[in-house]
Amino acid sequence: VVICVHEHQHVVQHDREGISFEVSYLTDSAARARWEAEAYRSNLELHFWRSGQMPSPRALAELLRNYGCSAADVDVATRALMLSAYSIRKGAVINEASHVAIDWLDTHLPRLRAKQPN
Repeated sequence: VVICVHEHQHVVQHDREGISFEVSYLTDSAARARWEAEAYRSNLELHFWRSGQMPSPRALAELLRNYGCSAADVDVATRALMLSAYSIRKGAVINEASHVAIDWLDTHLPRLRAKQPN
């Protein structure tokens, strides 16, 4: 489910930006890192919804090295994901793909959601 939501966020990016999404993703490692950081935010949102825990933003951003991203690109993505993690812990769900998935999960499989603290 997490992978599908992550990939759906890329569809959202394409719908929002058009062909410039694909062009920048394929030709600019800094842009690729930004696009992936946005999609990785879905990973964080869903993981937090399910477990109440936040995975390491740095570890997630480090995956970008496999996408041809530089250390500087990874650092920028890490900072973006750290800010996202802070917002998610406060209850924010930002990505459109995450909203769709979490709404569906809350309706059909609410028992999977992490118990909320009182």
